[in-house]
Amino acid sequence: MEATAALGLAGNITQFLDFGVKLCATVSEIYHSGTGSSKNNADSEILTNSFASSLDTISGDLAKYCAFLGNDAAVPIAATAPNQHQIGHVVEGCRGIAQDMLRRLEKLKAGKDSGRWKSFLVAVKSLWKAQEIIEIQHKLHLFRTELQWAIVVSLRSVPNVGPLSLYIGGN
Repeated sequence: MEATAALGLAGNITQFLDFGVKLCATVSEIYHSGTGSSKNNADSEILTNSFASSLDTISGDLAKYCAFLGNDAAVPIAATAPNQHQIGHVVEGCRGIAQDMLRRLEKLKAGKDSGRWKSFLVAVKSLWKAQEIIEIQHKLHLFRTELQWAIVVSLRSVPNVGPLSLYIGGN
């Protein structure tokens, strides 16, 4: 029984030391950064902002695409409307998740000229919320994959649209 207790204590000490090392590294990273954020959070913010601006482009392109399908007599609008509706829902889902991610990342910033104590508090909060951020990133990745799939499927059903139309005699 004593050996099991010693092994459990050693495991707990190892976990505590690991957390301490991660905390010290994160505090240093936040304190020395120009953004008041850890490198992982700063990278996530850049990628999420880029993705959110891409969603604006996709929304605009979807509106043009719908107008094109509505004016094209060769493509019945009823046949493609579900795809457009689905893409619109996926875009809005992506947008909501991206905004949630950006709000959470904003709360994990210490500020540009923050001291060591503020950097420490933000580092603790960042480590505490790391799993939530990873889950949101995963959800955003799933929505992005679904958006790509919905776009591919919708383009597949439209004749003479896209890069393949060059090879099959389209405009």
